[in-house]
Amino acid sequence: MLLPIGLDNARVSRLPWVTITLLVLNVLAFVGSALAADDDALAARWHELATYWQAHPWLEPPEALRPLQPRPAEADEPGEVEATAAPQRPAPPAGVDLEPQRRALAGLAEAYLAEREAQPRRRFALVPARGPWQVGWLTHLFMHADLEHLLGNMLLFLLVVAPFLEDAWGGGFFLAFYLGGGLVAALAQVLPKGASEVGLIGASGAISACLGAFAVRFAHRKVRIFYWFFLLVRGTFFVPSWAYALAFASMNLWALSLTGTTGPVAFAAHVGGFAFGLGVVLVMRATRLEDRLSPEGATRWRGHMGHDRAAEALAAGDLAGARQRLQEVVQQRPDDQVALLELARMDAARLDAVEATPRVERLVLLRLAAGDEAGARALAAELGQVTRPDLLRPASAYRLGELVEPAEPERAARLFQAAARGDGALVGKAALRAALLLRDTRPAEALELAEQAAASAEAPPPLAAQAQALAVELAAALARADPFAGGLALEPEAPAADALGAAEPVRLVRCRLAGVDEGGLDLVTAEGRRARVEAGRLAAVACGLVPGTAAPGATAPPRPTVLVDLLLHPRPGEPRVVLRLPGQGLDLARLAPGVPPAEAFARLLGRLLETSRARAIPDRAAVLGQAFARFADAETFERAAWGRRLEPAAPAGTAPGT
Repeated sequence: MLLPIGLDNARVSRLPWVTITLLVLNVLAFVGSALAADDDALAARWHELATYWQAHPWLEPPEALRPLQPRPAEADEPGEVEATAAPQRPAPPAGVDLEPQRRALAGLAEAYLAEREAQPRRRFALVPARGPWQVGWLTHLFMHADLEHLLGNMLLFLLVVAPFLEDAWGGGFFLAFYLGGGLVAALAQVLPKGASEVGLIGASGAISACLGAFAVRFAHRKVRIFYWFFLLVRGTFFVPSWAYALAFASMNLWALSLTGTTGPVAFAAHVGGFAFGLGVVLVMRATRLEDRLSPEGATRWRGHMGHDRAAEALAAGDLAGARQRLQEVVQQRPDDQVALLELARMDAARLDAVEATPRVERLVLLRLAAGDEAGARALAAELGQVTRPDLLRPASAYRLGELVEPAEPERAARLFQAAARGDGALVGKAALRAALLLRDTRPAEALELAEQAAASAEAPPPLAAQAQALAVELAAALARADPFAGGLALEPEAPAADALGAAEPVRLVRCRLAGVDEGGLDLVTAEGRRARVEAGRLAAVACGLVPGTAAPGATAPPRPTVLVDLLLHPRPGEPRVVLRLPGQGLDLARLAPGVPPAEAFARLLGRLLETSRARAIPDRAAVLGQAFARFADAETFERAAWGRRLEPAAPAGTAPGT
């Protein structure tokens, strides 16, 4: 014995109410029909008919019995086989008037048939001879001949196919699909017979439609099969869902070829329903209808078994398993954009720019090659925060810079700078574009880039002339500018105390981190003000450990607190600003889910130092948390980092925007 008893992963995102309701209706219909059936009355009617007929064997079968065929699909009363047989009838007795006998036999036949029609399984069956307008088109889906028939259908329906299709499509569409599949399956069974008296009952046609859809939609899943042979040999094994469905369809096609539509099992309905489900799901895949139907939280159909397995693992919280599945897809299909995008997003969540950058680069180039510039731009905007320009090929960095320049000129400048590290004609072109973008915010860097563009051996004369003119303009502006104006970085060799002048006014603003990307930080002050700080405004970053504050009533000593101070370049007419982010204000669990806090801290601060070129105080190892400097209190930390005690800004102060 082989029975399907479940799947490899039975997780659904919500309770399948439609599936449960259909299951309950099938069970109630079976119980109700069994209780309402009067087998004794039907047997008595048949016995009366058969007894009279046996006593008058010379009579022809009554007209009412002639349409019956042996073993109809919905019942198998033994008398029906005998009634339709054609034995050799003896000659009637001489001189006997046969008409009264014929009328008596016809009356008994009609009484038997009336009792037969009154039985629930017959009354609610689909009987073609009743014509197209009958309730049996719907009710036959809920009637079953016996307990084995019911259990066989419901096990497959509840444990294998229905909950997962309902979860993917939503209850409304699944119900319409189920009823439509049952209708098509019934048509496949009854149309070849014409106006037959043989009734059709059972949900197997609709369930076959579900199995046909399941074979494609959930081809990545595996069906658990229970086997039991010779009482002692039993256990379970898994088969791919597509293989299970293929075996089901093959067996039904083979049986249909042997018996046609006249046997006791409706094989044509099984085949018709399976074909309907297969066709519907293929149309949904071609039209992406499921994307519009899927309820919130349902696992979307990715169209590839590896994608779907990864989505299932991700929905179950198995990040490692999902990543492994996606990597397997990329190994087989290096240009698979779905897998590359999901892996890049996972890398972004872990702040892993080294892994993410080549994937983002590949995705952008693939979309550009397909003519999808808008998609490439959207991708660059989404994953730019984990794309390190120095890890890109120069041509790719230049193309990415073109994509992001309208919305993110600061990031575009860094990309053009990376492209300028290449060779050939691209060097001068990229260096000039970066210089033009940085001329107002970071003129010293812009001057270096303009000079690089002008000196490029392969730069066209017009480009070289434009770069030379820009270099002259920037050199003159810098000669007149304040040493800290325009976003110039601190000199690396400057001592920490020189970062702030002794009499220079300074504001200390306490903040928490709301977001971070390649361009800078999104902050929220203690007063709830939101601000954006571009990476180019950071002059120095200082980190240190100070003793924490004990909670009221706590017996354990308080844990040390990490302080992160960010010194901003000044603006004309404004005081210097130091932004203070306590360690808990970094919200690393949200920004980098699944990454150990120490690793997430190091990645965040490391990327901030790289993109801003800010100075690390007291050194890079301390800022990255590899060897924190410890201080007796916050004032000691401030004097070591900034050469003075910092006073908090007034609550009504202006937020440190860009």
